[in-house]
Amino acid sequence: MPKEWILNYMFNRFQLGYQRNVGPLAEEVRKCKPKTLEDWEKYYFTNVRSREHLIKLGEKLWEKVSTIGRQELESITRDDCINYVFEVVIKRTFEGFQREMNIIREFLEKETGIIFYPAPNKLERLGVDYYAIVNGYLIGIQVKPLTFSQSRLVEQIKKVVMEKPHKRFQERYGGRIFVLIALGRKERIDIVDKDEILDQLRQEIERLKKLPLGRITHPF
Repeated sequence: MPKEWILNYMFNRFQLGYQRNVGPLAEEVRKCKPKTLEDWEKYYFTNVRSREHLIKLGEKLWEKVSTIGRQELESITRDDCINYVFEVVIKRTFEGFQREMNIIREFLEKETGIIFYPAPNKLERLGVDYYAIVNGYLIGIQVKPLTFSQSRLVEQIKKVVMEKPHKRFQERYGGRIFVLIALGRKERIDIVDKDEILDQLRQEIERLKKLPLGRITHPF
């Protein structure tokens, strides 16, 4: 697994897997509609790139791994590792918390007039970072960085990791979970599609207010 991670990192870092190097893979494999691996391999080498071309890409990858990659790995010191752990665990966690609180206070609470609370563990398992109580029901908030929305796997992640827990949340607590994609760092924060999300959030608040009184009256 470590070897695969390094190869994947270097392969993408130097854009060897970009379309200009390997061709439009998703488009071509749909054209091919292969039933076997051999079908796809034959089609690819005939219609997209040659076997020799892939060998050259592999040699280029080896060149990057054996020179730049090795130099960078060898340049890492014990202090670099210790400092990095502190950076991730202490500094970035704190800065992430500051960003979230900025979103909660300056965006959600100010615009909706309701209070949001940090989610306890049982709500975190359903994909909730913060929640609000509206007429005895819960609205959930999940905060994600911009890189989440840019991920090629984001649709799969939403389906596997988010959709089912979000559905369970609504079944148990009545309200929706809203995913906020945060832009910026530290105090300079914005939200992707802010006006649209705010409009949906207000509609959800009004919907819950029209329901019979729910069972949740106090924060967890």
